[in-house]
Amino acid sequence: MDSSNQSLSQGAVRLNTALPSLGTTPAKIKVMMIEDSRTFAETVGHYIREQPDLELLGMFHTMESARGAFSQLKPAVILLDIQLPDGSGLDLLPDIHRLLPDAEIVVLTTFDDATLVTAAVHLGVSGFLLKRSGLAEIVTAIRRVAAGGASLDEKVARTILAQFRKRDRATSMLPALTPQENKLLRSLADGKTLKEAASLAGITYETSRRYLQSAYRKLRVNSMTQAISLFLRNTP
Repeated sequence: MDSSNQSLSQGAVRLNTALPSLGTTPAKIKVMMIEDSRTFAETVGHYIREQPDLELLGMFHTMESARGAFSQLKPAVILLDIQLPDGSGLDLLPDIHRLLPDAEIVVLTTFDDATLVTAAVHLGVSGFLLKRSGLAEIVTAIRRVAAGGASLDEKVARTILAQFRKRDRATSMLPALTPQENKLLRSLADGKTLKEAASLAGITYETSRRYLQSAYRKLRVNSMTQAISLFLRNTP
């Protein structure tokens, strides 16, 4: 190829790469779904795939399988079930915030328990819907949180308001946690991982684990989610 043809070819490449800007198509909202019910996941997933502005990256049915895909898929919105075969979906939130700091999370569950709702909101979710919500409502929530808004089921919103009113009136019902245990639970409630909470407190990871186990015994709970939920319900 002579120099003039080579120059023309290079110019054509530049022209082709510039063409999309003449009629730009908005980028699709990339969605990831973590849901234990395969039937429900397929129903919602099929509806999402029909939307021209949404792209379903994948559906996962356990915490373990989802955790391994976060950094690879990089979704903009995650639909998250709470009750998963290998644990509570809320326990995934610190990992999501760490690996996908820009991702928006919509909890999609059958449970409207006040404790779970309060814990989810404090752990940084952008939406909380019940599975009885219509497919159109779920898709609307995806678009809303992707645009920087929030989406709450009406019943869930009333539950949150009732919780805050109750908290304003109530005195703390927590047992006597030490200042270190209180500080650790506060950091976890703010969405920090246990390692991050330990670093903020200036203690080792092993020491933080001992504090957490001590808090479990005092609160009579068996998981981090339960401890955070009880802590949030009884602290201002």
